[in-house]
Amino acid sequence: MKAIIMAGGEGSRLRPLTCDRPKPLTPLLNRPVMEHIVNLLKKHGIRQIGVTLQYLPEAIMEYFGDGSDWGVEMRYFLEETPLGTAGSVKNAEEFLDEPFIVISGDALTDFDLSRAIEFHRQKGAWATLVLTRVQTPLEYGVVMTDKNGSIYRFLEKPSWSEVFSDTVNTGIYILEPRVLQYIPAGQQFDFSKDLFPRLLAEGRPLFGCILAGYWCDIGNLQQYAEAHYAVLAGGVQLELGGQQVAPGVWAEAGAKIHPRAYLEGPAFIGADTVIDAEAYVGPFTVIGRNCHLGSKASLKRAVLWEGVNIGAGAEIRGAILCRQVKVGQGSRIYQGAVIGDGTVLGERVYVDAGVKIWPQKRVESGARLRENLVWGERQPRTLFGREGIVGEINRELTPEQAVKVAAAFATLFQPETALLVSTDHSPAAAMLKHAVLAGLLGAGMVVWDAGILTGGASRYLIRSLAASGGVHIQGSGQGNRARVLLLNQQGASLTPAEERKVENLLGREGMRRTAAGHLGRVMPLPSGLDEYTGFLLNFRPRGQNYQWRIGVGALTPALAQILPRIFQDTGFRLIYLQDGEQQLEQLISLVQTERLDLGLWFGEEGERLSLVLPGGMYLAPAQVQILKTWLYAQRKEQAVIPYPVHWPQALARRLQERGAVIQPVKTNPGLIQNQWAQDEEGFYLLADDLYTLLVLLRQAEEQGLERLLQELPDFNWVAKSTACPWEAKGLVMRRLMEELQDRELELLDGIKLWDNGAWALVLPDSEEPVCRIYAEGPDMEIAESLTEQLLQKITEIQKESEGVG
Repeated sequence: MKAIIMAGGEGSRLRPLTCDRPKPLTPLLNRPVMEHIVNLLKKHGIRQIGVTLQYLPEAIMEYFGDGSDWGVEMRYFLEETPLGTAGSVKNAEEFLDEPFIVISGDALTDFDLSRAIEFHRQKGAWATLVLTRVQTPLEYGVVMTDKNGSIYRFLEKPSWSEVFSDTVNTGIYILEPRVLQYIPAGQQFDFSKDLFPRLLAEGRPLFGCILAGYWCDIGNLQQYAEAHYAVLAGGVQLELGGQQVAPGVWAEAGAKIHPRAYLEGPAFIGADTVIDAEAYVGPFTVIGRNCHLGSKASLKRAVLWEGVNIGAGAEIRGAILCRQVKVGQGSRIYQGAVIGDGTVLGERVYVDAGVKIWPQKRVESGARLRENLVWGERQPRTLFGREGIVGEINRELTPEQAVKVAAAFATLFQPETALLVSTDHSPAAAMLKHAVLAGLLGAGMVVWDAGILTGGASRYLIRSLAASGGVHIQGSGQGNRARVLLLNQQGASLTPAEERKVENLLGREGMRRTAAGHLGRVMPLPSGLDEYTGFLLNFRPRGQNYQWRIGVGALTPALAQILPRIFQDTGFRLIYLQDGEQQLEQLISLVQTERLDLGLWFGEEGERLSLVLPGGMYLAPAQVQILKTWLYAQRKEQAVIPYPVHWPQALARRLQERGAVIQPVKTNPGLIQNQWAQDEEGFYLLADDLYTLLVLLRQAEEQGLERLLQELPDFNWVAKSTACPWEAKGLVMRRLMEELQDRELELLDGIKLWDNGAWALVLPDSEEPVCRIYAEGPDMEIAESLTEQLLQKITEIQKESEGVG
């Protein structure tokens, strides 16, 4: 058995750690990460090792040489251009004349590789993927296997609705040489995207071996720090070296620790480090070689590389300090901060949480760093929610973050591209707008400032003005949260693929910054609301045959300008709720007591319309969305309808009877909107509730509102949700898949269970720590029963997990 270590990684998400070194040489417990991998291979009897290189290859070859210092033989294979994971291994084909294991040089693991190798041999596999289980599988490739270990499905970096298991691909593969013939030479070719799907499609023996133990991909700074903590906590089978000098505290030879220094384990102290009197080394601290801690310096959960000097009285909390960093007396560095090689901080410098400083910087005494010396900062667990970016104002969604998000979005386009920016009437949206403008202008964009609009108006103007996209900011109707909608040239919310591009730019801090002579410019668009209103006037009903009386609630400033103009000189009379009565219950009461023909309740600046029908019947926004589809099918023969998988099948069957073509789509709003965007009328019906209202009223004029609604098919449809912590979602979906694998399932989006004419869909929410369940049955009792069964299963799985923990 030979081995290939893939060591070409640049490690852009680990910057500034990797500014001057390839990712595999990033130190972990005073040794490069790749050295731990070499030792693991040797432990399992693998001594012939090939190494694929691309980024700063000389550094790796110089460090490891021929491998003899580690008791192995090493050969190197250099990629002139990026070849992908499989392509880089193909580049070493001359070396691979027997079964071989592929492993990353920038991950940390203590897996029992011998067990995986034996599994591979017993199964007669062409390829065996080493799998493990993780709590949150969103950033990994999920692999689904049967009871025999045979792989039957791959899901690359799934959304929550695609998480059917918590079993993920670790990037460790055991392969037969024959698979190399499937990899084209000199071309980009990946294992997970290209090779394995092809082997699966051709029915080749492809297996997954699930191993217990520690594995960390070390893909970002948080994972890098947590890998150290795991080793110190004993969670990794890795020898620390040195001697135990205090309970849980290990020190290498030559470390000089003053008798009056305070040590609290677990901690690790490198060779020749000096720790002065009354200095404090707290739990989960790693100190490199040749460091110096001054008197009363205090470290907790800190990672220090070689040659770091900490001045007297300085405090380091949860930060990473690279080689030769000098920290002045009395300075404070807080959680998640990273200080690059050779940086010098003066006395009493404060570095706020999450700030990153690139190598070789100097910070004057008394300074406080709230921002990075190079733009960007750590990102939250999930940037995008169900639609757009949502966060608590000035905590999760700050002006600083809005600047960076806007700059990343702008980087998707060429400089001088036109983008439209609009807001609702809220102070939060106004604040964030200024930050967004700064980010767009700094990236060299032309910005049409459309002022206060509805979301529908913003989408319309992007299309009508042929802008390349836009940003619409909502702060009303969100509680203490705000929502930033990034829109593409169709006026639709971004697709998941487009969202990932923005996230990747933020993660690697690749946002464009233009020179002073090429900054963007703002072009006011004061007529935006008028242009949008003029568009709506083309579709307004006349109300000539009947005098309509309509109640209106939750009116916003933009809607207050639009609605009177639309219904002026028509047979429609609008009756508004008085200030202080802005509750949905008051609108329902108004419609009933005044015998109104209709009630309108606008949420989120006209983005979420609810209807109150005569008699007080209430149609929630989700039901209004379904009504829109019905209206579209009535107006368009042989309509092609993108139909979300959580909507009622009874309606889908009825639409098909009317000649419509149903195209099942995932529940992601961006995907749905972009599907509808191919047809202008369909898009406006879906995405603009004011347009929908006018179409509904025109249709009601022709056939009567009651008759129109009576034509809607009855369906027994249930929508519920249950609490599910982020870290439990992967486990819940895997366990559900295991328990339901013999049942009839559909896996387009979430887990959809079919049961005797009824169905239920489980979807992990991407914005909140909940799982959502939708169900439909021949009658409401069956739908409710199926829903309750799944709710109970989800609760039981979480309780069992807590019991195990």
